[in-house]
Amino acid sequence: MAVDLTKHSDSGSDATPSAHAPEPSTDTTADPVEPTVDSGEDQDAGHATETARSTGLQVWRDGLGHVARQHLGRWWSAEDLPDEQLLAVLLNRQHKDFNERIKVRTTAAKEQLNTARSAEQQTLQTWKAADRIQGTLDELADQEFTPRIPSEHRVRAVRRERAQSRRTHTLIAAGVAGVLTWQAPAAAVGVSVFISLAGTAWVWAMGRWPWTWTVKTPALSFDPDDEVTAVLEAAAGTEPDAGADEEDGEAEIAATLPVAPGWDPAPGGPEDTPAAADATVSAGEVAAMVPGSAAPAPAAAGPVPGGRPLEGTAPAADAPPYPIALAITPQAAADCLWRALRAEGVDVCWVGDGEHFPWGWQLTVRVKSGSPDDISANNTHKGLITRLRLPRSSGVQVEPWEDPGDTCTVRLVQRNPFATLGELPYRPPLSRSINDVADFGLVMDTSPLAYSLAGLMLLMVGDSGAAKSGIMLAMAEVTTACYDAVTFNIDPYGSGVADLGNAITASAHSDEQIIAVLRFFLNLAKSRARMRHKYRMGNTWKPSREHPAVCLFVDEWPKLSDEAKKLLIELLLVGRKEAIWVYAGSQFGTSDYLGAPIGPKVAARLLGACRGDDVTALLGAGALAEGYRADRLTPAVSPSDLRDAGVIYAKGLPQLPDRPVRYKFREVTVDTASRLGEERAEAGLPSIAADCAEAGLDLAALLALCSTDPDERPLPSILASIQYAMEATDSAYLGYVPVEDVVARLREEDEKAWARWDHMADASARRREQGKEIARRLKEHGIGLTTDRVPSVSDPRRKITAYRRVAIEQAIKELP
Repeated sequence: MAVDLTKHSDSGSDATPSAHAPEPSTDTTADPVEPTVDSGEDQDAGHATETARSTGLQVWRDGLGHVARQHLGRWWSAEDLPDEQLLAVLLNRQHKDFNERIKVRTTAAKEQLNTARSAEQQTLQTWKAADRIQGTLDELADQEFTPRIPSEHRVRAVRRERAQSRRTHTLIAAGVAGVLTWQAPAAAVGVSVFISLAGTAWVWAMGRWPWTWTVKTPALSFDPDDEVTAVLEAAAGTEPDAGADEEDGEAEIAATLPVAPGWDPAPGGPEDTPAAADATVSAGEVAAMVPGSAAPAPAAAGPVPGGRPLEGTAPAADAPPYPIALAITPQAAADCLWRALRAEGVDVCWVGDGEHFPWGWQLTVRVKSGSPDDISANNTHKGLITRLRLPRSSGVQVEPWEDPGDTCTVRLVQRNPFATLGELPYRPPLSRSINDVADFGLVMDTSPLAYSLAGLMLLMVGDSGAAKSGIMLAMAEVTTACYDAVTFNIDPYGSGVADLGNAITASAHSDEQIIAVLRFFLNLAKSRARMRHKYRMGNTWKPSREHPAVCLFVDEWPKLSDEAKKLLIELLLVGRKEAIWVYAGSQFGTSDYLGAPIGPKVAARLLGACRGDDVTALLGAGALAEGYRADRLTPAVSPSDLRDAGVIYAKGLPQLPDRPVRYKFREVTVDTASRLGEERAEAGLPSIAADCAEAGLDLAALLALCSTDPDERPLPSILASIQYAMEATDSAYLGYVPVEDVVARLREEDEKAWARWDHMADASARRREQGKEIARRLKEHGIGLTTDRVPSVSDPRRKITAYRRVAIEQAIKELP
C-alpha cells in the first residue's frame, strides 16, 4: 500500500527509526505497522479552519493598513484634496476678490453720482461730473473676470496650509478631550468605548470592502475659458481635446522669454497683455535682444498648471539682466526680475503671479534665504533701478508679506501710477455726515482712497513741497460739507485751510489766538465728558446736527509756541472720545520738533516726502525695511513740476489696511475751495453754540478774538525782522534765533546800513557792534528784548548769542 508521508509529518511513524526507539520486532507473523491515513472529512474540516483563521487576520491587517495609509495618512497631509479641487478653490477665490474690488469701486462711484445728481444747484460742471461718473459705472459693469492659473507651487502651498490647519484643530480637539476626561471620567469611558467599537468596525469594513474618500470638487463661480478647462481636466486626469493640445504646443514654441522653475506664467500670449498693443518688436526680435535666453523646453506629455511646461526652461544662473521695458508678457516680466535680483545677490527662490497695470508690473517674489527686506536695501534698490531702467525714486517698490515672511510683492513702476486720478467729486453743503466714508483719491492698485474722518487723531509729516497743506485742505473740504461737524483752522505761519473762506468757523494765527482756541476746546472736552452721560451717548460723543463734532486742523506744528504745543498734545490725548478731533501737519516727525514723542501715539499717521528719521519716529524702527519708503518720495520743486506732491504712505486710516503702498490725494485748487466755501457759508454752517453754552464757555468771545487780524497792529521794523528770522532759522524748533541770522535778515532789507562793519577783521568785534546796533533800535521803540547764550546747533560745545522765542512773543504782547 502506497503511503504519502508528506501529509503525516507530525505523526509518530517516521520511516527512519529513532536512535532511542526499541529494536523492531523479528516476529514475521505480525502485520507490519502502517501509518494512519486521515479520512476525507477530517482533511476538509482542517483546511476550512486554517483558511478561516488566516482570512480573518488578513482582513484586520488589510483594514488597519488601508485606514492608516489611505484615510488617516492622506487626511493628515491633506493628500485627500485633489489638485482639481484646490485649483477650483483658488480660482473661485480670485473671482470673489475681483467681485469685491468691483463692488467697492462701484459703491464709491454711485455715492459720487448720487451726490452730483442731488445737488441743489445744478450747473454744467455737475452735469459733466454726473456723466463722467456714469461712464465709470458702465466701464465697471462691463469689466470681465480674467482668471490667473495658480502655479504648482501655489497649489502645494495651499495643501500645506490645509494640512497645518487640520493638525492644529486635531491638537485642539485632543486638548479639549483631555480636559473633558479629567472633568467627567465616567462619560469619557463611555465615549472611549463607543469610539473603540466604531473604529474597530471601520477597520474591519475597510479590510473587507476597501474604499478611499475623495473630496468633491466645488463648481466654479464663473464660466471657465478653454485654458482653465484644460488645466482642470489635466488635474482630474482626463484627456483634453487633442486639437487644443496642438494649439497650446504651438503657443509654447512661440513663447517670447524663458520661464524659471516654479514660476507662475499667467495664461495667454503676448497679445493678451495691455503692453502688446504698443509693442514695436516681434517675439523673435525680443528674444534675440535678451542675452542668455534659454530655448523653450519640448512640449510636455500633458498640460501642467499654467498651461506651459516648466521644466528645463530656467535662465542660466549667470544670465545677464535686461530692461523691464522689453517684457510684454507676465512670464517675461518674471524672468526679467529674476535675472536682476540674482545679479544683485538676492537669493531668490521663486518669482511669479505677474500682473500688468497701466503703470507697470506687479509680481510676487519668494527668497530662499535672508529676507525680502534685503530687496528694499539702498544698494540693492539702486542696482535694480539701474538694471531694469526704472525711475530712481519710485521705480521699485517692495511690500513684504506678514505671512509667509519669505515672500513680498514687488512693483516695477514704469509710468505715473496716478494718471487716472480723476477730478474732485462735488459735495453739496450739509449733504453728508462726518461718519460717512469719503473718496479722497487713488491707491496705487487703482482702488479708491476712501476712509472716514470720524474719530481720527491724525498727524501728517512731509517736507516743504510734499503738499501737507493741500492734503489737509482736501480733508477740510469734506468736513465743511458735513451737517454734524464744525471746522476750525490753526496755522501760526501760513493760512492753513483758510482757502475755504467762511466755511471755516474760525481761524487762529497769532500765538494768543492759538492758545485761546486750544484751551477753549480742552475745557469743552472736559465738559462733554459729563454731558454725554446726560444725553446717554455711551462711551463716546455721538455727533449730530444738534451736537456737532469739532474738526481742528493744525498746520506747522513745530512753529507753535511751547505753551501751544503742550496744550495741543493734551488735546490729542483727551479729545477723541469727546468728538474733538485734530488733524495736524508738520515738516518733521521727531520729538525735538513736536515737543514730545507723541507721533507714535497718534492713531492715523501720514507720511509724504520726508526724512528717514521721520518715518522711523512715527512708524517704528523697522518701517523702512517693511517698505514705508517715504524718504524716497520727491517733493514739488515748482508749480509746474509737482513730482510726488500729494503722494503719501499711511498707517491707521480706517477702512484701509496698513500696507506699505502709495496713496495719492486729489488736489483742491484755491478757486475750487473758495467757490465751495462761499456756497457752504450761504447754506449755513453747523454750530456748537448750544454745547458751549451748556458747558459755560463763551464761544462768541472766542470767535471775536479769532476774527481780529493780528497784523492790524504793525510791529516795529526791527522787531518784525527778528520775528521773521525766528521763523526762518534752522534752530526755530529749539526756540531761539542766533543774532547772526537776525543780522543776515537785516542785511537783506538794508545792505548798506548793515555792511558798515565788514571792514573789521575781528569777527567777534564785528558781531558785538552789530548786536549793539540791534539793541539800540529796540530801545528806540521801548522794547526790552534781551539776548541769551545758548548752545550752537552745529557744535553744542560752542555758545552763541541768540534771541529766545518766548522773549520775542512776550515783547510783542507788551507793545503799547
